[in-house]
Amino acid sequence: MIEPEIVVLGAGLAGLGAAFQLNRHGIKTIIFDKENTIGGLCRSIKKDSFLFDIGPHIVFSPPSEIENLVSSLLDNDEVYIHESMLYHHQIGGKYIRAPYQAHLYGLPRKDIILSLLDFILARARDEKKADNYADFFKSVLGNTIYKNFFLPYDNKRLRYTPYLLDAEWVKHRVTTPSLLEIVRGAIKDTGSSIGDNASFRYPHQGGIQNFTNSLADRLFPNQIHLNKEVYKINPAAKKIEFKDGSTQHYEKLLSSLPIPDIIEMIEGIPDDIKMISRNEIKYTSGYVINLGVNREDVSPYRIIRYHEPDIIFYRVTVQSNIASYSSLPGHSILCSEISYHPERFPLSREEAIMKTINDLKKVGLLRSESEIITQNVTDLKYCHLIFQRNFEHHLDRVLNYLHQNDIYSFGRWGGWQYLLMGPSILSGIKVVDKLLKEMKSRRVFDLAVA
Repeated sequence: MIEPEIVVLGAGLAGLGAAFQLNRHGIKTIIFDKENTIGGLCRSIKKDSFLFDIGPHIVFSPPSEIENLVSSLLDNDEVYIHESMLYHHQIGGKYIRAPYQAHLYGLPRKDIILSLLDFILARARDEKKADNYADFFKSVLGNTIYKNFFLPYDNKRLRYTPYLLDAEWVKHRVTTPSLLEIVRGAIKDTGSSIGDNASFRYPHQGGIQNFTNSLADRLFPNQIHLNKEVYKINPAAKKIEFKDGSTQHYEKLLSSLPIPDIIEMIEGIPDDIKMISRNEIKYTSGYVINLGVNREDVSPYRIIRYHEPDIIFYRVTVQSNIASYSSLPGHSILCSEISYHPERFPLSREEAIMKTINDLKKVGLLRSESEIITQNVTDLKYCHLIFQRNFEHHLDRVLNYLHQNDIYSFGRWGGWQYLLMGPSILSGIKVVDKLLKEMKSRRVFDLAVA
């Protein structure tokens, strides 16, 4: 092992993946994280005999490059059917299956007919010409499906105007059923989901923290340093200053910290880069509200989406239906997700809790506040990435500046990419491969010049 010249910021899945890959190449590294626990957003909290995930996480099929690694991190080989459900006020507060576009059965007949007609008409459109989120959805699914579900759902989830969102980021994420599939799902309950994320896996103990810990266990002792919040980065001196007064030198810096945060930490950064980060790198914040409930039968479902504007949360995960061990016997966990933005949609913590409890009663998941035994609320500054139109131009300028200063930004928030758990780990592995390739090329060049 050589002395650490590569430092990793952030002990989430991406940062741990980077350290794992560096170790495989015999390169010693140090990881710093401001929290007192590893995992970033992928961690669990024990409170009053309940085990809460701070945000709902389940393990979908990982990229083929790390399929064996991800499987080795799980202590449970059981595969669960996803079966996400959609609450619908038009049918008396009943549920239909997700994805919406493939399971229209149970909706009002008028909506079904219009959805099918619009879907057929949409097939004549050229989706490649759609340059914004709204037009892309209309071109592949039709106006009715878009207006009835995706428009209200994403207005609530992203708190951003769909016509101002770029189409490219969502194209690989949309489940587009065939005409046969949409017709079949309109005339009967097909009883199954479709798409790449139709099934998932989850640890059989320890919550999602168990998965993260399994990856950290593959590192060397004392590589991870917690409670180390970065205060300042001097790229000229290649020095990190922490809020506790300590410092750390580096040759190359791998950062999974959110781009807006690390840009504000860098000394001597050009004004244009700072302004791009502040004005063009957009995101939505959110609350994750976990409630421990004194009732077992809150719902037969695991994940429920809510698109109605008069319901504050956009998704509720019945965590106890994913991992029964996470709650006391005869009890349940309701994990609600609510988006907000300080300017576009301000929402205080207290208001979010109050509205969540009221709306959980409205949709029938809670009977009364007296059922709530305990709660845990996490305020996420960074909850949803916002890819406004032409965002790649601005993002590339920021990432190129960082790269030119030997800072490699990666991961969901460091690379500003929509990444699930497996791809987050892979982003850490790939950034190391990129770095080592560049270092090798540089050494070859230096030898040739010498």
